[in-house]
Amino acid sequence: MTKLRWTVLSVFAFFYVFVVSASNYISFADDLVNTSQTAKVSKPKRSQLAKFTRLGTKKSSPITQNATSPSVSRTPTSAKRTGEGQEGLIPSNWFEKLDQQLTYDTFEINPRVRTEYLLDSNVFLDSKDAKMDSIFRESPGVQVVIPFADHYFKADYYVDFEQFMKYPRENAQNQYLASEAALNFTNSFIHVNQRLSKTSSRSGTQFTERVPRFEQDVDTSAGYKFNHTTVRGGYDYFYRSFDSEIHKSLNYHAHKFYSGVAVETGPKTNVTLDYAFTDYDYTKDSRRDGLGNEIFVGFAGHFLPKTSFFSRFGYERISYDQATDANNFVAAVSTNYRSFAKTNIDFGWTRSTEQSTFSTTNFFRQDLLFLKMKQGFTEKVLGTFDVSYAKQDYEQEGTAGNNIFVGRKRDDNLFSTGVKFSYLINEWVTSDIAYQYSRRNSNASVFDYTDHLITLGLTAKV
Repeated sequence: MTKLRWTVLSVFAFFYVFVVSASNYISFADDLVNTSQTAKVSKPKRSQLAKFTRLGTKKSSPITQNATSPSVSRTPTSAKRTGEGQEGLIPSNWFEKLDQQLTYDTFEINPRVRTEYLLDSNVFLDSKDAKMDSIFRESPGVQVVIPFADHYFKADYYVDFEQFMKYPRENAQNQYLASEAALNFTNSFIHVNQRLSKTSSRSGTQFTERVPRFEQDVDTSAGYKFNHTTVRGGYDYFYRSFDSEIHKSLNYHAHKFYSGVAVETGPKTNVTLDYAFTDYDYTKDSRRDGLGNEIFVGFAGHFLPKTSFFSRFGYERISYDQATDANNFVAAVSTNYRSFAKTNIDFGWTRSTEQSTFSTTNFFRQDLLFLKMKQGFTEKVLGTFDVSYAKQDYEQEGTAGNNIFVGRKRDDNLFSTGVKFSYLINEWVTSDIAYQYSRRNSNASVFDYTDHLITLGLTAKV
């Protein structure tokens, strides 16, 4: 697969992303930060919090505004930053992904800085001996947007400096770089996205400890529309590498190739059919290598002026050379209500097969229910609320590690809920306060935990 990987990468190198490597990642990020300190660009007045539109200076691309639905389920990525205890359970709003199918028309360089104080009741997510600590986090960052005609390039970099008051050995510096490029034509499009992270965050893993690692996630897609049908395809690449020797057996690459078709069945609805093939390659443990096949049918549309619906149902099989195969019914269903004036609600259910980092198990099946809501109370006050429940079933028996699970299957139930209030102090500065509750119940009590997290934050954007 190494030769195949570089063949595919060379085809898309022209679009920018693959010139970024781990060796120059830090220096590139530093250059962005230095640029942000001196560059000043005129731009439109920032939207008030209560208006909730994320379109900003974007405009619709003719090919993608009706024909595109969220892509086939992807290889693991770093989840959005939350309280970490819930492993990033709540997914990104699928309907917000439609913004990726829009274009920008204003050149921007937007530096920002965020500072947070966190009070965590269980910093190690311990089942019996919870330890509280105060954490200070500073997060400078910068975003660059370069439009050209109906196309654009965008990059966003930020770094987290975390200082623990009682347990300084937990101090960390996490770096994140995201970039995307889009070529939007009348009847076709080509999109490339890349995310790089050097982090020890627990989000997106099953760890209770903070484990340093490097992750790269690249996805490319292209499509062509004729009449009421859009044919699309793409290639995704995911790479995860741990720093510590004890975790290097979990280092892996995942190569995904997918294709699909979307047919418009009405002015605002479409039916989709997608297929994906994935090669999982663990560099230090061939027992985890596998080949995955997924097929989905889906339906998406706008049934009411402010309500959207998305659904996808299918079958996934991952074949392993030296382990039990994964055979799973997979699905995603979501409904979104968006009133641009005050309210945005997204709720749904997903079933997926996830790569495991526990013991000798290769995968687990996850059912996830979630609800997210944003509510504008005034021109300056915004409230957000989220709640999620996940059931994680490990289909394989453990054969090594903790004796509790040798010859047994692990089952976890995770619950998370949070509330946050933001206040727009002026056009550039926002303050917020948030609370998050997280709980995990496992069939082995050693993995149980309860965590309470309070966050006070201040964000300044230019």
